[in-house]
Amino acid sequence: SSLSNGDTRPPARLPPHSSISDCCASSEQVLGFSSEEEFEDYVKQINNSKNVLAAIVFDHDFKNSSDPLPLKVKYYLRFNNEKKSNMLYSIYEEEGWLTNFLFPPVPSVGPRNCDENGGSPGYISEGFLFMQHSLDKAIIVNVFVQRFSYPSYYHDFFSVFSGIFIPLVLVSIFSLNHLTLVQSLVWEKENRLKEYQLMIGVSNWMLWAAYFFTFLSLYFIIISFTCIIFFVKAIIQSSDPTLIFIFLLFYAITTICFSFMVSTFFNRVNIAVTSGTLFFFAVYFPASGLRLYYREMTLIQKLAACLSSNFAMSLGVKFPADAEKWRIGLKWNNIFSSTTPDNFSFACVLGMFLFDAFLYSLVAWYIEAIFPGSYGVPKPWNFFLQVMMVFFFPSYKYFEAEPIDLIAGIQIKHLCKVFQGHNTTKIAVKDLSLNLYEGQITVLLGHNGAGKSTTLSILSGLYPPTSGKAYINGYDISKQMVQIRKSLGLCPQQNLLFNYLTVSEHLHFYSKGIRKMTPAKIDHMLTTFNLLEKRNELSKSLSGGMKRKLSIIIAFIGGSKVVILGEPTSGMDPVSRKVTWDLLQHFKKDRTILLTTHYTDEADVLGDRIAVMIKGSLRCCGSSIFLKKIYGVGYHIVMVKTPDCNVEEISKLIHYYIPTATLENDVGTELSFILPKNYVHSFQALFTALEQEQENLGIASFGASVTTMEEVFLKVGYMEESQTDIEAMQSSSQMGQASNRNQNKNISRNVEGADPPTLNESPTINFNTGCSLYSQQFHAMFVKRVMFNWRNWKLLLLQILGLIGSLAFLLRSSNTSSQDEIIRQMDLSQYGETIVPFSISGNSDLTANISKHLEDMLKSDSQRPQEVQGDLLRYLKEKKDCIHSCIIALSIESKANMVMLTALFNNEAYHSPSVALAMLDNMLFKSLSGANASLTVSNKPQPPPDVKDNEEPENGQQLALNLQFGMALLISGFCLLTVTERTTKAKHIQFVSGVSVIVYWLSALLWDFIIFFASCCLVMVMIKYCKFDIYVTDYHILETMLIFMLYGWSAIPFVYLISFVFSGSTSAFIKLLLLNYFSGTFGFLIGKILEDSKCEVSQNFPFSRSNKLILTACDILGIVLPDLYELKKKRGKGQVWWLMPVIPALWEAEAGRS
Repeated sequence: SSLSNGDTRPPARLPPHSSISDCCASSEQVLGFSSEEEFEDYVKQINNSKNVLAAIVFDHDFKNSSDPLPLKVKYYLRFNNEKKSNMLYSIYEEEGWLTNFLFPPVPSVGPRNCDENGGSPGYISEGFLFMQHSLDKAIIVNVFVQRFSYPSYYHDFFSVFSGIFIPLVLVSIFSLNHLTLVQSLVWEKENRLKEYQLMIGVSNWMLWAAYFFTFLSLYFIIISFTCIIFFVKAIIQSSDPTLIFIFLLFYAITTICFSFMVSTFFNRVNIAVTSGTLFFFAVYFPASGLRLYYREMTLIQKLAACLSSNFAMSLGVKFPADAEKWRIGLKWNNIFSSTTPDNFSFACVLGMFLFDAFLYSLVAWYIEAIFPGSYGVPKPWNFFLQVMMVFFFPSYKYFEAEPIDLIAGIQIKHLCKVFQGHNTTKIAVKDLSLNLYEGQITVLLGHNGAGKSTTLSILSGLYPPTSGKAYINGYDISKQMVQIRKSLGLCPQQNLLFNYLTVSEHLHFYSKGIRKMTPAKIDHMLTTFNLLEKRNELSKSLSGGMKRKLSIIIAFIGGSKVVILGEPTSGMDPVSRKVTWDLLQHFKKDRTILLTTHYTDEADVLGDRIAVMIKGSLRCCGSSIFLKKIYGVGYHIVMVKTPDCNVEEISKLIHYYIPTATLENDVGTELSFILPKNYVHSFQALFTALEQEQENLGIASFGASVTTMEEVFLKVGYMEESQTDIEAMQSSSQMGQASNRNQNKNISRNVEGADPPTLNESPTINFNTGCSLYSQQFHAMFVKRVMFNWRNWKLLLLQILGLIGSLAFLLRSSNTSSQDEIIRQMDLSQYGETIVPFSISGNSDLTANISKHLEDMLKSDSQRPQEVQGDLLRYLKEKKDCIHSCIIALSIESKANMVMLTALFNNEAYHSPSVALAMLDNMLFKSLSGANASLTVSNKPQPPPDVKDNEEPENGQQLALNLQFGMALLISGFCLLTVTERTTKAKHIQFVSGVSVIVYWLSALLWDFIIFFASCCLVMVMIKYCKFDIYVTDYHILETMLIFMLYGWSAIPFVYLISFVFSGSTSAFIKLLLLNYFSGTFGFLIGKILEDSKCEVSQNFPFSRSNKLILTACDILGIVLPDLYELKKKRGKGQVWWLMPVIPALWEAEAGRS
C-alpha cells in the first residue's frame, strides 16, 4: 500500500521543555575532574554511572580556570551508554550511541523512525542537542531543529528482509550445484579418469569447458525459474528482468569458477566436499557482518571484499532491494548510480563478478599445473615463464642386439621413481634405460611389484619421474606431455570407463576431433573385437573381458602412433585372448606398442622384444629366442612309462649318448631328462636308439621340447635372489632338480601310504553364544567405527572445526559492546559529497553575512550547496532524491527584526540531528566572531561500567542460527560409513556373517554420540567465550547440555534413516547437510518474519510457532534455544530450576506466546 507522508512536523525550539532539559536546567550537581581519565574511572563504578547524565570535555590545554576559550573551540559530549529515556529499539538496532555507523546497517521500509524526535540514537530525547546548543549559545538568535519530510513510499514488508533473505536463498540454491561440481571433479581425479582422458589426447581445456557449459546449463535453468518466481509473483515489480537475469548468470559463472578453484586443492572426494562446503559458506557468512559497515567502507574496501563472490552477490542484492523500495527499480540506465559517495554501483558488482571468475580460473589453472595431485606430472612453479622447445633425439644403438634400421618411438634413459612413505622409502623403478621401436611390440615382463605399472604410469604422465628422462616421439615426458598425448593411446591396467556411457558413446567421445573417424569405422572396430551387439549397453553392465576389449579399442582409436597396454588380456577367456593376440599383431604396423603382462606365453607370442624387470631394475631384454638361448639349460625329453619300465636302463642309454644329461622328474608314469644344448649333434642318434629299444625299455611314448619363456622368467628371478651367474645357477638348478626328484618320490610314497583324515580328528572349537557373542560383535563393530574415524581424521577434524569456527567467528563478530564505539565528530564531511539545500528569505545584514559564511563552509568541506527558492519543506518532500543525497538542510528567515534559523536533518542518518545543529551553530559563530572561529563537537560515549546486569547478547536467536550450519555439518558426516557399507555390500556381508542388526546400529549410534558429546563440550566452551553466560552459569550448563544431547539423540537416527535414500556416501553427505541446515534456518527465519509482520498469513503458516510443524531436529533446536534464553531471563539468572521441567516449560511458554 502507498503511504503519503503529508504531515508537516513543527520545528522543535531549542531549548525544548522536555523532562531531560528541565532536569539539566534545574540540576545543581556538577562535578569537576582534573583529567578525562579520572572521570572514566569514576563513571565505571556502576553506582556512579547511573547518576551521571553527561560530561563535557574541552579538548584544549588550560593553564588555569581564568584562561579564555580559544577562537576554535573543540569539545566532546560524553553521554551515558544506557539511555535515560524509555526508548523501544528495533531488533535490528544496537544499543548505545551507534557511533560506529553513519546509517542503519539494514534499510527500513519508510521512515527509519516515525517519532518526532527521530528515535535512536536519541540526540533529542536524551538531551544531546539541548546540551550541545546550550554550550554553543554560552560560547556565542532563535535556532530550531526539524526533520526532513519523508517522501511517499510503498510499505512492502518483504523488502525489509530481502537484503538478508534473498542472499541466503541464492547461496542455498547455488550451493548444491557447487558441491556437486566439486564432487564430480575430484571424483574423476581420484579415480584417474581425468588423467586417463588427458593421456589419450583430450585437451585439458576441453575437460574444463565441458564441465563449465554443463553446469552453466543447469544454472541457466535454475536462474530462469528463479526469475519467473521473482517477477511473475510480483516479488520484484519495478526492476528490469533482463538485468536481474544477467546478475544471477554472472554469479553462476563466478560460482562455477570458484568450484574449479576449490577442486584443485584436494585429491579425495570426502575431504573435498567437506572443505568445499566450509569454503563456500565461509566466504558468505562474513558478508552479514561487513554489510553493517557498508556506508563506512571505502570504494577500495568494497572492491576488495567483492573478491569473495558470495559477498559480491550479497552486496548486489542490496541495489535492486533499495530500488524496489522507492519503486524506481533497477534498470540498465541506472546501474552506474550509487547510493554512497564512493560511486560503488551495481555495475561495480557485475564487473567484480567477471574479475572474480577470471581470478578463480587463474588460480585453478596454476594450482592444477604445479600440483596435479596424486596422478600427473607437476610443472615447476615458474613454468609459464619458460619457453617450450621440442627436442628431437637421433636413434642411438644402446644395446648390441638392438635393430639399427628402425625408429625408436620411446626412449628411456636412466629413469628412476622413488615413493616416500611416512617412515619408509620404496624404489619402484631403478635406473631404467630402454628403447622401444616402431613396428614392434615390446613386452615388459615381471612379477607383481616389479615396477611395470609404475613405468607405464610414468610414460603416460600419471606419475612424474624422480630422476631420469624419457622421450616419446622426441618429446620429453616431463615437459611436453601435451604434445605427447596427441599421438598416445593407453589401455590402463584398470578399466577406466564411465559407468553412465554406452559402448558406442565411449568411442564417439574419445574420437571427437578425429575427422576421419566415421560411425562406419567405429562399427568396424566393434565388429573386429566382437562387441557390435553390445554397442548400446552401458559399460557397467559389460563383463570383465568385454571391458578390456573396449579399453583396447579406445587405445587404438584414431590411429595412435604410440600405444601403451597394461595387461590387456587379463580377464579374457582363452578364445578371446588368442583373437586379441592376432589383432595386436595386425595393429602393430607403424606403431610403437609397449605391453605389460604376467603371462609368459603371451610374451612369447606377441613380443618382438621382451624386457624382464625384477625389483624395479631391467635384468634382460631381447627376442624370445635370444633370451631362451641365454637363460635356457637345454632341451627336455619327456617319456610315458609302462608298468614294466626299466628306469636304470633308460638312464644308461641316455648317458651313453649325452653324458651330462640329468634326471629332471620321475613321478607316476612320467619320466623326464634335461639334455644340455651343447649336445644337439647327438640328439638324432639318441632318438633313434630310443625308438628301437622303446618296447624293451618300457616306454609308451616320448617327446622333446625346448626351454620355455616361463623357465627363463623363473630363472631370471632366481638369479636375482641368489646373486649368482648363469653357470652357477645352471649347476644349482641341476642339483636342485635331482633333489626335487627324490623329494617327489618321498612325497608320492607318503601320499600313497597315508590315510585321509576324518572329520572326527579335527580339533574341537567352542563358539560364543548369547551375551558373549553379542558382546564380541559389539566390540568388533565399535572398533570398526573408531578405526574409520581414526583413518579419516582430517574429515572429522574439518567437521568439528566447521562447528567451532563458525560459532566463534559469527558470535564474536555480532557481540559488539559499547566500549568498541568510536568517537564520532559531528562533521558533514564524513558523509562524503552531499547536497545541502538551503533557503534564505528576508533582507538583513545578519542574513547576508550568514549566507556568505554558509557557502564558504560548505565548499571548504567539499559539499554542494543548493539554494532553494520558495518553501524548503515542500522542496524536500517533493524531490525524492533528497532522502538519499542530502543529510542536512538549512533555512534562514528574517521577520520583524528577528532572524529564525532552522536546521533540518535527514533522520535516515543516525547523527544527522547533531551534524545539522553543529553546522548551524558554526555558521552563526563565524558570522558573529569572524571567519577563523569554529566549534567542533564530538560524541564520545562514556565507557560502560565494569559490572553490567546484562552482558549477554540481546537474545538467543543469533546463537540458534549460528549453530544450525555447524550442527548440520557435524551430524551429516555420520552417514558416510553407513552409506559406504550399504552401497559396497559390506553391511550385507556382515549380516550374512551373523552380526545382529541391533548390535550394528547400536555400536554406530554409541560411537557417533561420543563424537557428538565431545563436540558439544567444545560448543559450551565457545558459548562461554562468546559471553552467552545465561546458558552456562550455575547449573544452567546442565540444562543446555541436556538440550544438545536430546538434539543429538534425535538427529543422529534421523541421519541414519534418511541415508537409505542415497546410493553414494558423498551425495548423501551433501544433501543431508543442506537438508538439515536449510530446514532449520529457513523454517526459523520465515516463521520469525511472518510473526514479526503480524500479518494474517502468519497464523496459518506451517512453520509458525503457533502451528508447531517440525520437520527435523534442527527445527527444534532453532525454537528451544531462544525460548530457553527468554525463560531464564524472565526467571532471573540467580534462580536455579532443575533439569526435568526444561522442555515442558519451553512448550508451556510457547503455548502462552501463541
